[in-house]
Amino acid sequence: MRHMEKYSFSKLSSFHQCSLQYWYTYIAREQGENNAFAQYGSFVHSLLERWGKDELAEYELLGEYEDKFFDRVTQDFPPNKYTDLSKKYYDDGVQFLSNFEGVDAKEILGVEEHFEEPIAAADGRDSFIIQGFIDLIYIDSAGRLVVHDWKSKAKFKNPAEQKKYARQLYIYSIYVKLRYGKFPDLLRFHMFRNSKDVDIKFNIDDYYEAINWMQETVKEIRDCNEFESRPDDFYCQYLCDMRLKCCGETATR
Repeated sequence: MRHMEKYSFSKLSSFHQCSLQYWYTYIAREQGENNAFAQYGSFVHSLLERWGKDELAEYELLGEYEDKFFDRVTQDFPPNKYTDLSKKYYDDGVQFLSNFEGVDAKEILGVEEHFEEPIAAADGRDSFIIQGFIDLIYIDSAGRLVVHDWKSKAKFKNPAEQKKYARQLYIYSIYVKLRYGKFPDLLRFHMFRNSKDVDIKFNIDDYYEAINWMQETVKEIRDCNEFESRPDDFYCQYLCDMRLKCCGETATR
């Protein structure tokens, strides 16, 4: 059987963030260094996954969070002249889980549901596989099919950033349509650090834009022979997984 390349939304996005980081991670397969924001998000996600799978009750979430926080979030948060980010993120999690009441779901259909689906390439070359893990799929109290994503961001900076993140849920909609016979009615980001929903009504034009972005990004990756850094002082110093290894030079395939 012919091997098919696998991509995820985060893998595709990393190419646009910095193609040199992409080279280190997915071509050279170097082991990276996590950052505090990613550790925090993954930790809270893991608790919410266990809640969704009935492994933790709502009243147990806070205790588990407080007991395990410093074991799971081991990296330092970046310095900030206005606030102690470690304390801020910790306190935001306490506030969220102290008041957690679940989601507006009449029926939960999937929790951290993994999918792999073949996608035709934009230029007629070999197909590829798109994969992902969907935090929650459910029918809400209004009867709508919802794709739900937990987000550790407090808010989107602007509509352009929201649209960029929404591509992820539109890509997940490929699987939802195949699995449940219809596109989701609603894409929902729950910004858990301030306990607010950002709801996006499914739009077929934005769905096709996301599919096109995915296909074109795969084409760019396949055609790329020189992987260059895209310097961003804050990202390079505090967020990039390859921050301890990257020398900023161009890598070639």
